[in-house]
Amino acid sequence: MDWELYDEAMAQRRNRLSAIAHLVLDKVEAGGWDTATLLQEVSKVARARHILAWSSHPEQQAGWRAAGVSGELDGTSMALSLLSQGGTKVDGWIPVEATLDRKGTSYSVTVSLVNNTPEGLPSYVAGPSTHDDPNRGVPEGAYAGIITLNVPGVATSLSIDGVDRPLTEGRDGPSRVIATRVKLMRGEKRTLTFRFTLPERQPIVVEPSARPDPIHWRYGDHEW
Repeated sequence: MDWELYDEAMAQRRNRLSAIAHLVLDKVEAGGWDTATLLQEVSKVARARHILAWSSHPEQQAGWRAAGVSGELDGTSMALSLLSQGGTKVDGWIPVEATLDRKGTSYSVTVSLVNNTPEGLPSYVAGPSTHDDPNRGVPEGAYAGIITLNVPGVATSLSIDGVDRPLTEGRDGPSRVIATRVKLMRGEKRTLTFRFTLPERQPIVVEPSARPDPIHWRYGDHEW
């Protein structure tokens, strides 16, 4: 790969993104918009976890929590996440489907992934991974990442079928989390099944994934 051309393309892309960000902020700072409408629209994207905010100052952080944009999970949360580790941008071509099942107090989440990355994308989008990427060696069009499942903190017996040594498993604030690495070549499909146990009558709230293409969930006859 010609790394000079790669770096030039990346620089051009970042410059465009910077210009767009400046235009958005200039528009907000210029005023002339309705405050109630802005807050209403921001609250929508915040509920979908597209806007998150954090502060090291306790008073400010309390405000972000009250506004519902802190992104924190609670003791009823279940959150499925696909976290890219490669230096590419193929995430948008990795649709995720999840099926939640329950038998008594035993639960499973079966996740289906497929790499639909098309041919002919720029190298800064489809790779191969950059020369300074810790996952260098991932081929063009491939996806490398981590899949994680957060479940309510009272859950026990977390496991992933066929994975003897998860990347992590344990307490994550008021929830518990388990994770493993995934690698998908272009056109490859993969299914993973997470399992855990919950006490009787324990509520579960499936949190938004904030993915541009939302996770397609199923539970019994329900789909969302």
